[in-house]
Amino acid sequence: MNHKQIIGLIGAASCIFLFGGAVTQMDWIQQIKNKPSIDIREYGAKCNGSNNDTVAVAAAVAALTSKGGTIVFPNTGTSYCKFSTVVSDGGKPILFTGQGISGTLVKGTAIKIFKLTSPYSAISKMTIMESA
Repeated sequence: MNHKQIIGLIGAASCIFLFGGAVTQMDWIQQIKNKPSIDIREYGAKCNGSNNDTVAVAAAVAALTSKGGTIVFPNTGTSYCKFSTVVSDGGKPILFTGQGISGTLVKGTAIKIFKLTSPYSAISKMTIMESA
């Protein structure tokens, strides 16, 4: 298993490790299901491997209220979403989710692609890679 696969697996399991206190994983999943879900393509993301989709993802995050929700990355096959700066959750509980670690590839030139500041944010079902 290489570092790219490990990062994807960590992302897929991250919600398991982000919980503490009285909130359980099942509670959190149920709460997220009752919140808005936004496909990043609704905000102009192309996910074609050549466009920089940072602005579109940031707009999708901004569109969610302070109660949070889900940001959906499409199954892009051999394409990838490209980021040049860090995508932040803005302190909101957000689930950044793809369509599977072999189907959604998120690639960025930033050292950190996602910055999760809410203890209830998570990354799931995607492979995350740094590009040159």
